[in-house]
Amino acid sequence: GNLIRIEPNAIGVIFKIVIDPITSSVPFISLNNLSYLSNTEGEILFSMNTLFRVEEIVKVNDRLYEIQLAPVGKKDKLIKSLLGCVQRLTTGVPGWYKLTKILMDANEYDQAEAVYKYVLSQANDNQLAERAYLQHQLGYIEEMRNNFPAAINNYQQSVDICLKTLPRDHPNLL
Repeated sequence: GNLIRIEPNAIGVIFKIVIDPITSSVPFISLNNLSYLSNTEGEILFSMNTLFRVEEIVKVNDRLYEIQLAPVGKKDKLIKSLLGCVQRLTTGVPGWYKLTKILMDANEYDQAEAVYKYVLSQANDNQLAERAYLQHQLGYIEEMRNNFPAAINNYQQSVDICLKTLPRDHPNLL
């Protein structure tokens, strides 16, 4: 609320979570009655992997939105279908790359590029295979954007790394 008053271009978002304690299959606990948290305002603690469905987005005014969420159990048909689809799309794809694969499949190249660049910035100098892969993927993104000079530059960086680390007859170099 304070940022909205100070920053004229800010937009506020209030998340309202609606829980039916009788039908909910999602583990949660109210923190209201815990003595060491005496100043809580209806705070709820959810389990780590809780998923929420956006039930409704209400525009309160020009600078404030209320997003109504409901916890969803993994037995929910839509969630099961969505998770199954994501698992099929990302089978055999490690960690961060699951996210980037989904982003690239959705043509969200800016977001995929941001993730790849972040992962590349975190990779140490000994992770040459990973660095080569990341440079290749950045090249692919530029190719999809029709920015061929940048694509070639990234592909070349990937090849240079591979030439330094792989034997000359390695299948990736043929």
